[in-house]
Amino acid sequence: WFGRDATTAILDQARAEFAALIPHIPYVGGFRNLLSPNLVAGAWILARVRALERRGIGLEKIGDFIQAITMAYCNRRRVRWLLRAKSWLYFSALGAWLWKSQARRSQRRAYAGDWVFDYIEGDGKNFDYGLDYSECGLCKFFQAQGAEALMPYLCRLDFPMSALAGSGLERTTTLAEGSSRCDFRFKRGRAVTQGV
Repeated sequence: WFGRDATTAILDQARAEFAALIPHIPYVGGFRNLLSPNLVAGAWILARVRALERRGIGLEKIGDFIQAITMAYCNRRRVRWLLRAKSWLYFSALGAWLWKSQARRSQRRAYAGDWVFDYIEGDGKNFDYGLDYSECGLCKFFQAQGAEALMPYLCRLDFPMSALAGSGLERTTTLAEGSSRCDFRFKRGRAVTQGV
């Protein structure tokens, strides 16, 4: 998209931006929180966004770029394997226990920058399990960084990643789009339909 020299300059700027963001990534429980890696990934994306913004690139073009680079990363063999392994875990009894315990922990609101959500039991037909988020750690982080306009683009990444993982995501509302919740519904093996 940019040529070798410009790409090198953008990556150098993104590394500097990421280093500056690291101290601002909120602590939400570390490895005890299944969602902690999302904050690091969000900061990684935001660093690239800021490097692109410095070149005068608009938000829509940046959204396309972020989708392309994220999917290129996720299509790597090891990453695809990891996505599928995590999906397998999350559809298991252990996965249900993990998500239920995470949901209960989130309700205590121990960390201001954390997600708050409910675990939704599957109905045996339309979905295997669901997660209803009433607060989003990424939305909070991006808002604190003055980058909330980017969140809908990040939310859209959930669909191609779910397709790679085989987790059959359906979602009709998101906090990033102004709704009161994000309503994730997963069904193993179901085709992913692009939504919000």
